[in-house]
Amino acid sequence: MSKKLSLKEKREVGVTFINFLSETKRQEETCKESIKCIYNSEFRGRDGIVSANFSSVIYALSISGKARVTRGEISFNSQRRRVVYADQHQMIQNKGGVTVWSEFDKGEGKIRVFLDPSERKSVPIYVKNEGSEAVTFVRCEMLRKFRVFTLKDVANVTSSQPLTLGSGEAYPIEVVCSMADSGYFPITLVFQFQDGSANSFHIIRFFSARVTSKLIEELKPTAPYKPYQLSIKRPTEEIVEEGTMPDSFSNFKLERDIRLEANKYPPVLFAAVKSGLQESRTLNPNVKLEVQRIK
Repeated sequence: MSKKLSLKEKREVGVTFINFLSETKRQEETCKESIKCIYNSEFRGRDGIVSANFSSVIYALSISGKARVTRGEISFNSQRRRVVYADQHQMIQNKGGVTVWSEFDKGEGKIRVFLDPSERKSVPIYVKNEGSEAVTFVRCEMLRKFRVFTLKDVANVTSSQPLTLGSGEAYPIEVVCSMADSGYFPITLVFQFQDGSANSFHIIRFFSARVTSKLIEELKPTAPYKPYQLSIKRPTEEIVEEGTMPDSFSNFKLERDIRLEANKYPPVLFAAVKSGLQESRTLNPNVKLEVQRIK
């Protein structure tokens, strides 16, 4: 039976594996399945290497900060990214002589379209160089992928295939919207440019699509919601009129209570009711006569 390895021993195996990737010039590999294949087929069976499960080794590296696992990818010796805060007002401003605009602009960097369910629509967003010098359009992408949106452009602009915009030139990017259900679908679009000095700058647009139907429009509220409040006793204004007060109802002469005497029923009537008003041979003759009388 093999000895169970401690967390420290698994981490040491992981460090040795990272050095092995560096020696074989594969330290830039990030695909989890490819790294697992290298570990099991080339590294695990080497002489002097303690046999350890791949998942447990990666876990030991991750909790020690030497590896980071995200969505099927593994990065070794990567530092945690710092959160960078930026001024939203500054990010949505047109700058560097570049203007980003659309027919569906709502102001403050927002672009909003309204669609019917199952409607497919392409919304063009234009990038125009209004400066005197040429500007390089580097890329346009969504900060977070959303399967109902697709970006399309003629030149297929990417960071590896940028596009130069001369003075006065405009370039369209289409946002293809294809929603099957009703709802609100927002994304953030980032446009990256470079000026003549190779300095990068960004412009952000908040794109959203609202899918509604006739039924939803009919059922939408007609006034702002007001939460229910318990009735509060409010002071009322009293007006005293001069005159004669009406007679009080408590002064009438009628007698309110009438005492009723106790009503004693005969025993034969009680016996007849107890018998269910049914005649039988065992019934007392007097009770039988009472039953016949009642019927």
